[in-house]
Amino acid sequence: MRILALTALALATMATPAFAQEQGDFTGGHVELVGGLDQVSDGDEDESGAIYGVAAGFDFDLGGVIVGAEGEADLTSTKECIGTSCAEGGRDFYAGGRIGMPVGGRTLLYVKGGYTNARIKGTVAGTVVTSDDFDGVRVGVGAQTVVGEHFYAKIEYRYSNYEQGFDRHQGVVGVGYWF
Repeated sequence: MRILALTALALATMATPAFAQEQGDFTGGHVELVGGLDQVSDGDEDESGAIYGVAAGFDFDLGGVIVGAEGEADLTSTKECIGTSCAEGGRDFYAGGRIGMPVGGRTLLYVKGGYTNARIKGTVAGTVVTSDDFDGVRVGVGAQTVVGEHFYAKIEYRYSNYEQGFDRHQGVVGVGYWF
C-alpha cells in the first residue's frame, strides 16, 4: 500500500516544461486503457494475477468539484489449480461514479464507487465445466494527471466485495484520452 501511495504522489506531482502551462478542466467524455495487479481472496486463500481492460466515462464540473459516471470491462489472469481442476477469474464489469477535486490545476484526486459483476470459471483439464457470475460493490481512490492536450495518466486502488464471500484488491494504472 505504501508503494501505491508513493506512486500516486509521484504521478500527481510530475511535470515537464512542455506541459507546465497546461491545465486540466477534467470535464467531458473520456476513454482509457487500464492494467495492473489483481488479488482475489475467498477468505481462506489469496491468488494474484494481472488485470487489463478498457473504461469510459463522462465528468462534469460542479463549481470546483468534479462528478462523473464511468464504466469498465476487464479481464484477469488470476487462477488457482489443484491437479487438473482450476478456478479462473474471467471478465469483470463495473458501472459507477466518482467525485473528485482538482489539485494544482493538473491533477484530480477522486473517490469512486459502484456496482461490479465478476465471472468465475471452473475448468477440468482445460474444459469449462461451470461459469458463475457474482454481483458486488466496488470502492476506490485515485489520482489522474494531465500529460498532454487531450491525454491523462492515472493510478488507482480499488476494493470489490462480492456475494458468496469473495473479494478482490486491485492496483491499476491507466492512460486515457479526453474528447
